[in-house]
Amino acid sequence: IGKDMSEPDRIHVFISYRKRPDVEQFAEAVAHRLEQEGIRPRFDKWDMVAGDSLAGKIEEAFAASRACVIILSAEFTAGRWATTEMQTAITKRVNEGYRVIPILFEDCTIPGLLKDPIRVDFSNHDPDKFEARMRDIIQGVFGLTRRPFGSP
Repeated sequence: IGKDMSEPDRIHVFISYRKRPDVEQFAEAVAHRLEQEGIRPRFDKWDMVAGDSLAGKIEEAFAASRACVIILSAEFTAGRWATTEMQTAITKRVNEGYRVIPILFEDCTIPGLLKDPIRVDFSNHDPDKFEARMRDIIQGVFGLTRRPFGSP
């Protein structure tokens, strides 16, 4: 989609999740796949180092990104930072047309603010469906549909 873009022209996507080893591993797989498409993931594990301001890095990531991928797990809403990121993403969606793409990592309660956007379901953890679901995410980042050209 955009592999030849120079760094300033690359699309940035913020990845929000609640830290847990399996969720973090999944978030990193999503980040790697976005990177392969020329999309710059804003992923804490890659972008933060000791001494960084967490709030400052989150603010910077939201300012630079055009979309937020929110990985929903059972503990997501128990996380203070995860909840703040979700609220920020929804506010940007309402005010700026920012893209919010919820990902269902596992069966869990969907926060009220994320009941409206169409979700991408990875809850069955089927590796054979990973690529198809990633296409859904990438299309969501760009706001693309699957409608063939020339169709009504």
